[in-house]
Amino acid sequence: FMPKSPKGKTAEAWVAMAAAKKDVRKYLRFVHSNGFEIVATDGHRLHLAPGFLPRGLYDPVTYVKLWDLYEDCESVPEGHPGKFPDYRRIVPVRDTVPLTEIESQVVEKQTVRLTQGEIVAYFIPEYIEAAKLFCTRGGLEDPSRSMLLEGDAGRIAVVSPQRYGKAVTK
Repeated sequence: FMPKSPKGKTAEAWVAMAAAKKDVRKYLRFVHSNGFEIVATDGHRLHLAPGFLPRGLYDPVTYVKLWDLYEDCESVPEGHPGKFPDYRRIVPVRDTVPLTEIESQVVEKQTVRLTQGEIVAYFIPEYIEAAKLFCTRGGLEDPSRSMLLEGDAGRIAVVSPQRYGKAVTK
């Protein structure tokens, strides 16, 4: 008997945390592998890590390959969940600082305010905390843009800001 490992303990489990649960865009319900990295997104956050699974869409719980990829085709076969989005386009390029340099304050049950210098932005705490499992650096560029979080061994998280009143700079 072995106890269950905590959610997010491995890179694979951490990536799977970002997979959509009940999204109408069925392709977001899976973990995507291009052969050298694995990625999952629910449209609000994205987790990316190096991984060497064969190309395909995988079940986020069992990691059983369920679908082949059809990214280079005009259309996918009938019954296939669809093409996974071009996730590299949304990974921001910016400088990051240790997360200890980004002030964090819970302002409501489902809202955390992050402050980096003059920039103030609001996020869903669950997404930020999940990203922190493997990420130690982060960067805010603008209150209305996604936050980039970086970890060891090429792990990356991107979290979209929450619309909370007026996202402002000081």
